[in-house]
Parts: sequence; structure tokens; C-alpha cells
Amino acid sequence: MKALFLTGSRGFIAQSLIRRWLNAGGQVYCLLRSETQEQPTNGVHYVGWQDIELHRIQLPAFEAVIHLAGYPIAKRLWTRSVRKKIRASRVDTGRLLVQWMQTGVLQTHCYMTASAVGIYGDGCATLEDQEPQATDFLASVCRDWEQVALDCRNPDIRVLRLRFGLVLGKEGLLKRLIPIYRAYAGAVLGNGKQWVSWIHIDDLIEAMLHLLHDPTRSGAFNVTAPNPVTMRHFSKLLAGGLHRPLIGRIPACVLKRLLGDLSSLFLFSQKALPTRLQASRFEFRYVHLDEAFKQLLDH
Repeated sequence: MKALFLTGSRGFIAQSLIRRWLNAGGQVYCLLRSETQEQPTNGVHYVGWQDIELHRIQLPAFEAVIHLAGYPIAKRLWTRSVRKKIRASRVDTGRLLVQWMQTGVLQTHCYMTASAVGIYGDGCATLEDQEPQATDFLASVCRDWEQVALDCRNPDIRVLRLRFGLVLGKEGLLKRLIPIYRAYAGAVLGNGKQWVSWIHIDDLIEAMLHLLHDPTRSGAFNVTAPNPVTMRHFSKLLAGGLHRPLIGRIPACVLKRLLGDLSSLFLFSQKALPTRLQASRFEFRYVHLDEAFKQLLDH
């Protein structure tokens, strides 16, 4: 039976992937930071870090090792301690996975790591085959995150670096935005001209599986819908889907004063197109944002 090895299994992207993989008859091994007494249930196995370090568990060969762990970037202001958690949860965990794969503790032919379009910075070029040059905090985290994956120099392991856009699903950021808009408090952030690269959660999961099952694909991929929108258009469509008006605009200076560097999540313009994903003949189900919102808001 085919198995995946996952980090970040509590996150909504991982939970969606787990459901999809189990429905196809597979098994999933979830890495947990602490010791676990949880028993396998319905094809899901839980593995503590120490279980692997001390060789207390026998693991199968995996279809892929998938690194989705990451301390939430929009949960708190970016204090020094939060920045350390954001970086360590992505970079240090990735480094440990690579070490385990290099030493044969984890056996696989495919290592898939999440990254983000934040690697491109504000308004920078978004060509996947060019080295991003942005130097802001998120860009540096993403770059280090990906570099750890590139350090996996085993020629038998195919490395995929997936640069996610804003992932739209029942959980995640959209879950936090919907109550605000329903309370008649939805607003355009900044000048509204900044580009938002987004993707529906169902397309994201199918894109991951599409790349996993194609042994000819490796390298960096923008995992985004082919039609990014401006922040103004995003806000209008979300408000319209919830049958609410927009109250106006929150200027960038106000967001920066309230959120500090965290405001870059909403103010940076990133128009990342899925050039290589489309070249791989992946077919999106949700090409336009209104289609995605209709499916997500009507249920």
C-alpha cells in the first residue's frame, strides 16, 4: 500500500492532502514534534521525532516525503521570537528531513517541500527558473527553506519546491476573513492595486499529486491559479459573494502602523503565474476567482 510521510499534518493543507490520499487507498505517516501515544487510525500513523532518531520504529519506503510544517505567519505580529519560530519550523525541520533521507532513515524517491510566492518579494519578477533577488524577511525565509531542499544531493531523490500562493479553502485565511466581511467590515487593503496570487485548495492538492506522479518533473513550481487578481478585485468579489458592501479602504500607512512588517502579507504585490505547472499539462478546475468563491461560499 502506498504511503506518504508528512510534516505539518495538523494544517489545513495537509489535512486536505491526507483525506485525498486515504480516499485513494493509501497510508500516511505524520511526523509529530513531541512523543505520541496516538494509535494508527484509518491509515494514518503518527511518528514522534525521537521514535525516528532512536530507531524505535520501522518505516516503509515512501512515495514521497512532504514538508508542509510551518509556524503560522499571520497569527501574531513578527516579534523576534515569532520570526525565529517562523524560520525554524520551516528551515530546521527541512534540514532534519534531508539528513534523514541522506542517511537512509527515510526512504523515498521524491522530496516535496512547500515554499511560497513570498520568495519573490514586492513586485519582483516571478519567473520560476530565475533566482529570486528579494531580501525582505519572508523572501529570505523562503529562500533558506528551498536551499535546504537543494542540499538533498542524492541523485535518486527528485526534489520539488512548491511556491504556494494564497490558498483558498474552508480553513486558513479565508475562514478569518469571512466573519469580518459578514460583519460589514470588509475593506480594500492598501491602494488595492497590488497583485494577489491565489489557488483553490482542491487545485493545490491535485497539483501536488500531479507533480508527485510525474517522475520527469523537478525544481521550482508556482502553485497558483493562472489568473491572479488585484487586491481591490479580490475584496470586491469576496464582499459580493457574501452579499455585503465594502466599507472603503484601509491605507497602507495604517496597516504598517498596526501590523508592522506583518503588513507585507497584504501590501506586497506578487503576480506569480503557474508557467511550469501549466507546461506539465496540469488542468485547473478553478481558473477564475469568482468560480473559487462560488464553490467555497455557497456551501
